[in-house]
Amino acid sequence: FRRHVPWRELVAAASRAATCEVYEVRLPNRERLGLAPIQQAVDPARGMAKCLACPAFYECAPRRPGRVYDGSLQELFCSTACRTAYAAKTSASGLRRVVFARDGGVCAGCGCDGHALVEQLRALKAAPHGRRVATCLRSNPRWADHRRCLDRLLAKPSDGLAWEADHAVRVADGGGEALADAVQTLCVPCHKAKTKAEAQQAAAARRAAKEAAQDAAREAVRAS
Repeated sequence: FRRHVPWRELVAAASRAATCEVYEVRLPNRERLGLAPIQQAVDPARGMAKCLACPAFYECAPRRPGRVYDGSLQELFCSTACRTAYAAKTSASGLRRVVFARDGGVCAGCGCDGHALVEQLRALKAAPHGRRVATCLRSNPRWADHRRCLDRLLAKPSDGLAWEADHAVRVADGGGEALADAVQTLCVPCHKAKTKAEAQQAAAARRAAKEAAQDAAREAVRAS
């Protein structure tokens, strides 16, 4: 499933107007990763560029002849809101930032505050191991069922080890396109419990489908 519409499709749609040209914007971070430049539709006559996240055009810096431009990612959007929306759609870290700004790291399942737990563990860095474990168990007793995850969190307290940005509809069922509005915050224990339950449901559905196919095959044999 695609999480966002590829740049080439957006650029092609935006550049159908006769006044638009397609420019390539080179970004240092992308070049270091070996990634191609980003394509952007530009109207050089008006000094306007097509925002990467919405249909709007905005005033841009002059693009030099040759249709290759050295710029920064921030210059490719008409507003900060579009930059944030684009980040949420195109990267997991960007999606996490948007979800955290909305939920603050509070789990939608059990209500525990994952970010506050991380801050508490950092403050208790020099405290006895048992006290730090007890802090996690007070947050959610199901941490005890995931000792490896708990040990990693205790060793290096961070939001990435305390909570997940979870697709409310799992990717296998079409949730891969989900944006922040369809993503929820879950602490690690709740996320693992949800993932396990979804896997069990999927396995049961596969077994039921297999049994139905076998029954249909047996009926076909008897009918013949």
